Amino acid sequence: MVPEVRRATPEDMTLLTRSLASAFVDDPVSAFIFPDGERRETILREFFAVQLSRTYLPRGEVYTTGDTIGAAMWLPPDSRLPTVGDQLAYLRVSLASGSYWSARRLAVALQRYRPVLAHYYLGTIGVAPAHQRGGLGSALMGPGLARCDAMRLGAYLECSTEPNTHFYERLGFRVTREIRAPRGGPRLWLMWREPAEAGPSGSGELRP
Repeated sequence: MVPEVRRATPEDMTLLTRSLASAFVDDPVSAFIFPDGERRETILREFFAVQLSRTYLPRGEVYTTGDTIGAAMWLPPDSRLPTVGDQLAYLRVSLASGSYWSARRLAVALQRYRPVLAHYYLGTIGVAPAHQRGGLGSALMGPGLARCDAMRLGAYLECSTEPNTHFYERLGFRVTREIRAPRGGPRLWLMWREPAEAGPSGSGELRP
């Protein structure tokens, strides 16, 4: 049975960082930004701790389960801009891991393709490896997609593996562009989902 999905709280952070780090330790983007395989999972825990505490818990919506074995992390279109403190927290992690320039170049490249129209952005979804392929990913996506439909807003994400594009396609997303990360980085599939029963205003047109 798929566990009940709920909103995450700051008290969930420690366990969520472990689940997310284990989910992404072999991800192509993680391997590109954090090439030290022996330290990658530790660095990812630090990275997700900053993401949760500085971005997605205070500015977005984070959905998890009672046992915190996975999470879906969304930013709404009206989320506030990061503070100087937020930026410094990310900077400390990237400098400590030696990943600053790789992460910076990738972020700049991806920002170029972000949709012009207001949308919900799926920054991260991950499930601990031992619990994958059991329907939990779809369940974690459910509240965010329901919010998009209720508000008649599109949803956008960047997918880092081609097999995962099929998972998102089953949820209504479509690939709008395929790109290569700078400096020999991995391929990425940019994906957009129209809100259910959307009218002409729900276009996912991207920046040129």
